[in-house]
Order: sequence, then C-alpha cells, then structure tokens
Amino acid sequence: MAKSFLAPVLSQGAEADDVWLNGSWPERLFQFGLQINSTSAICPDILSALETARKILILPNDRIGGLFVGLSTYAHIRRSYPHANISLLTTPRLTGLARQIPDIDKVITGNWHLPIWKSAFKQLSFELSQEQFDLAFCLGKDCSFRLAKLCRDSKARLRIGFQRKGEPFNIEIVSRSEDTKEKNAYLNLIEILGLEKITPEGGNKTGWGGFGLQEKDMDKTQYDIGLDIGSPYLKGLPRNQLTEIIGRFIERGTRPVVFYEDATNKTYLSLLKTYGEKICPCHSEDIAQIAPILNACRVLISGHSNMLHLGIAMECTCLVLSLSDEDLGRWIDLEDDQVKVISAPNIGTIAIDEILAGVDALEKTEKRPSQLPN
Repeated sequence: MAKSFLAPVLSQGAEADDVWLNGSWPERLFQFGLQINSTSAICPDILSALETARKILILPNDRIGGLFVGLSTYAHIRRSYPHANISLLTTPRLTGLARQIPDIDKVITGNWHLPIWKSAFKQLSFELSQEQFDLAFCLGKDCSFRLAKLCRDSKARLRIGFQRKGEPFNIEIVSRSEDTKEKNAYLNLIEILGLEKITPEGGNKTGWGGFGLQEKDMDKTQYDIGLDIGSPYLKGLPRNQLTEIIGRFIERGTRPVVFYEDATNKTYLSLLKTYGEKICPCHSEDIAQIAPILNACRVLISGHSNMLHLGIAMECTCLVLSLSDEDLGRWIDLEDDQVKVISAPNIGTIAIDEILAGVDALEKTEKRPSQLPN
C-alpha cells in the first residue's frame, strides 16, 4: 500500500504521526497482533479515479458536534459529484438528524464506539466492505482509532484522510495551513484534491445546506432565548441553575425554548413540571422542527453539544458555556462577535448573573439575516 499519493505541503509537527495510537491499549495490542494486508489495490490513475467516483462514503469527525462541523464539506462533495450516491456513517443516536441532510443519499448506522473485537463492530466493518465504495473521506484530523480502522476496512478504492500511522488511507493529506479550525481543514482537503470549492447560494459562508426548510408561522418575540439542556450523558448546568435561569427569562416576558435530547431526562421533566406551558420544549432530533425555531431565537445558550454546532452552522447568535480546558478554537470562530464564551473549571460554578449578562451583551449585536430559504 502506498503511504501517500500526494506530497505533503506543510507538516504541523509530530502530532500527526501519533494519532493512529488513539484508542485503548487492549485495542492497539489486538490490532497490532493482526496481519494487516492491503485492503485495496493501488490506483494507477488518481485523477481519473477521483473524477469517475460514483459511490462515496463520508465518515464525519466522531467528536461532539462532528456531524454538523462537516456540513459545508458535504455540500462541496455533493457539488463536485452531483450524480454520485453519497453515504454518511453515523451512530444510532444521530441517525434521525443525518437523514435530514439534503446532500446525503444514504445513512449507514453503526456504533463504532464499541471495542474493535466486538461482533457489532466487526459486522459494521463487513457491511462497509460490501458496499464497494469508489471513494471514502475520513474527515477528522485526529478521529478515533476505530473510525480510521472502519475507513480502512471499507476497502474503498480511494480512502482519503489526514496523515496518521497505521495506513488506514491510501491518500494521506497533510494540512498546508497552520489554521487549526476543523472545518477549514476539511475545506483545504477538498481544495488540495482539486474538487469544486463553492460558496452556497445566498452568501451563507458555512454552507449548512438549509435542510429544505420553510420558516414556520410563529411569533418570533416568543423565542428570544433558546436553552440547550444537553444530553444526560454530558455535564451541563445543574437543575437548580437551569430552573432559576428559565424563571428569570420568564420574568422578562419571554417564553424560553428548551432543547432536550432525552424525554426521560429528570432535569427536563422537572423543568416541564415547574413551568409547563411557559416554556417551549423541543426534541433536538428533529431538524425540521428545531431549525426554524433555533433560527428565530435571539440567543442560544449551550454547552459543547451537537445543538451548539447546528446553531454555529446556521450562524445563530450563541452563548457557549465551556470548561476551561476545552479547545473550542478548533470548532468555533472565537473572534465572531455573535459568539460569546463563558468558561469555568466546572460549568456548574458559572454564576447565573454572568450568563444573563452574556445574553444581554449578545442581544445588543445585530443578528445576521435569516439563513432559512425563502
């Protein structure tokens, strides 16, 4: 197997050489104990193979929000391959969201967070290999050991990803820019390959795609504030803080939107019991429902979640509650005047008055025009 078909333009340091080692020690030992053979023949004509690809697999970054960080890249790939069948790999929890992305023809669901020796992981590898993809894009610069292995196991004729050990790709890209932003790295990958790099209609810089939505008949004054209470598996604001924050917004005459992932979440059920119809609950799996409401909100308050990255992709005004050690600069333009970050070692220690002051400051900024189609 060739280590690279494209010469590196600029290495960002030794970091890229080590990311293949991501994953647990048992998995690494298990992997290195296998005899790894080339999973696809070396393609003698790279340009021809790129031009003629008709069956494409996209493996999005498997970090939080990775599905939405790649939205503009999916649009570019679709524009370059208008007649191709494009598949997107995702987890069961995000399948409903992924199926609503217009640039994707097929969603392949699998839980790649399982150890690689588990039968479900092996079955997913087998299913991918049977698809006979012409081209596979693995978008994460430091995606997980498991996701890179799935890309290799797909046996796509061309497998494109960022340089790492273990040879999961037969075209390896080394970013030519020192820009650490994940989305920009994906777009550089597209540009390096000579694929069509486009600016979506309407001047939407992010290229989130619009999801074919129409703005609902709603009273926008009711949706000044969106509050993402997140997943029960992720630490966010504790229940007492959420209760008080929502109460303070209701006192201001607004009807906060509460975005939730799990209808059995005790925090969500408590808020619903306390405030009833004074809040607007929205399940975050239905883009067709939440995107118009999210777009109507003056400010979205969220932690580092899928909801936040959907809001960023839609160019919404966002107040981000972050842990002090989170590298948000990889995912978010911290110089954007419509994004404000409040950090603390523990999100639960962020003062309510600081959150309210952050919302007030953002509400004074001029909101971008609606990103929904006319």
